[in-house]
Amino acid sequence: MKKRNQHFILQIIYMFGIIIIVLAAIFTIYIRQAKYIISYGATSSMTPAIPVGSLEIYSSQIPFYDLKCGDIISYRSSDENIAHRVIKIEDSKSLIWTKGDANEIPDPKPVTQDIYNGKLIYTIPVLGFVYYRGLIFVAIIAVGAKILDLTKVSKNSPSSTGGR
Repeated sequence: MKKRNQHFILQIIYMFGIIIIVLAAIFTIYIRQAKYIISYGATSSMTPAIPVGSLEIYSSQIPFYDLKCGDIISYRSSDENIAHRVIKIEDSKSLIWTKGDANEIPDPKPVTQDIYNGKLIYTIPVLGFVYYRGLIFVAIIAVGAKILDLTKVSKNSPSSTGGR
């Protein structure tokens, strides 16, 4: 009876992990189809407005020329995306200067339309860390539970016990 309960618990853990991964994939596909960008606050440059580990959702449908001072935007810089606040707009809205709220100085280069990703529309504290890092943990737990379950089943199969 105890082995049957262990098998059942491992199956529940495995199924729960698979469900979480599938739901996260559906969420990601939906968000991307709706022209949103998902990111998470990996640094403290925007604290306290965006705490480290927050899930950030940006709309790429908000035009560059509609941005105002005070908006938080995402833009590409080299090989990473940066999320900072608009502090100054120049040259008929073709150059936007940004700064992280926790940074002492503005960013060294202005943002132009070609590197603009989108405007921040929503943040959820802590969920970014769970979404990006937690899914790996859930996948490891789910696969580990399945492997452990299969190992227990193979040890109890008739072929491993000499046919009894």
